Amino acid sequence: MKNPVPSLENLHIFVRSAELGSFSAAGRALRMSAQVVSYRIQALEAEMGVALFVRTTRRMNLTDRGRLFYEHCLEIVDAVERARVSMAQPGDDLRGPLRVTAPLGLG
Repeated sequence: MKNPVPSLENLHIFVRSAELGSFSAAGRALRMSAQVVSYRIQALEAEMGVALFVRTTRRMNLTDRGRLFYEHCLEIVDAVERARVSMAQPGDDLRGPLRVTAPLGLG
């Protein structure tokens, strides 16, 4: 049975590929090979049952359905990034080392 929800990493790879216009550029940005990016996009296309890119030897463009999918994926990837950043910002919790000075008999 196919996984009904694509992995977040594959969505991120798809978004970067669409934004940068090539698997090579996406691979460099994501620190992975163009072959891995291509494989992950092919897996995503198989999972979704639709072609997301039209590939030629010189160009790579989103299909109409790929463009629609990109818009939805961009919202998802942005939302996850905002959530990650909000968790990285200092909140109301106290953090860091705590030093206590007390008489030796108390310890």
